[in-house]
Amino acid sequence: PEFAALIRTAREWEVTVNDLLMAMLMEALVPVVGERPTAERRREVAVASIVNLRRDFGYDATTTFGQFLSSFRVAHPLPPGIGLKRLAQDIHVETARIKEEKLYLQTLLAMAAIGGVWRFLSPAQRRGFHAKHYPAWGAISMVNVDALWQEAGGALPPPEYVRAVSTGPLAPLVVAATTSAGVLHAGISYRTAAFAPDVVDAIAAGMLERARHLKA
Repeated sequence: PEFAALIRTAREWEVTVNDLLMAMLMEALVPVVGERPTAERRREVAVASIVNLRRDFGYDATTTFGQFLSSFRVAHPLPPGIGLKRLAQDIHVETARIKEEKLYLQTLLAMAAIGGVWRFLSPAQRRGFHAKHYPAWGAISMVNVDALWQEAGGALPPPEYVRAVSTGPLAPLVVAATTSAGVLHAGISYRTAAFAPDVVDAIAAGMLERARHLKA
């Protein structure tokens, strides 16, 4: 029921399901981030979206195996009183522009540049470099198995599909959202150096609570 409400709400609000999940994650992170209005810098909360670049490079899924990943980041100040609908629509404005202009390809250039100097940095310099240049609290990694199954010409209904993801230099917490057979599985991977288990439990509970409050 929550997944059906999620899809219906995204359509009514004219956003994507990924936009809505990013908004829900961003709101669930607010208690973790803490008070921001008094901060001198970085008053916004940022989350990332991990995207597959297969179609950008023209690779056929039936002949070329693997993921071709990049990402983009969206930040928002989350002023007091802003609702989930307005937040999701604000995020959609940014994601639509990023997708239209293919700005997610810039991340590959940045990662290539970082790779050239990374081995020369000390652990302290690496932490500072990451915090300064890609400050994202978490990310959404979404795969629509139903759509992929249909494109591949699957005759039988797709099975439920549970997927795990790893964290990396882009974000210390990643929500793997996988839709298949009319069900959405959302699992969270996180770095224990960045988040305690009870904090991640609270983030997961916050996202689930928001999903249950969407109009069915």
